[in-house]
Amino acid sequence: SMHALLDTLKNANWPVPEAGYELAGTDGEIVGSAELAWEGLKMAFLTEEEQKFEQLFLRLKWQVFPLHEVVTNPQNYLGLNGNNNNSSI
Repeated sequence: SMHALLDTLKNANWPVPEAGYELAGTDGEIVGSAELAWEGLKMAFLTEEEQKFEQLFLRLKWQVFPLHEVVTNPQNYLGLNGNNNNSSI
């Protein structure tokens, strides 16, 4: 399902995500992680296990979304990258 999601995002012209992203706090210490993240967009898709880091991402002005919801309904999230060319899905 992850490969299908990545293909869908690629077809919608999303930038390549960083897999296994490690969120650094203001002091540079790793304070959280995300299955997929786009540092330039300040957006992360979190697994259920990573949901415990949600508030840390939010405090640093990131948008966070549950990965299982994105995998289930990727079309609901395609416009989040600021690209309105979602006609390939």
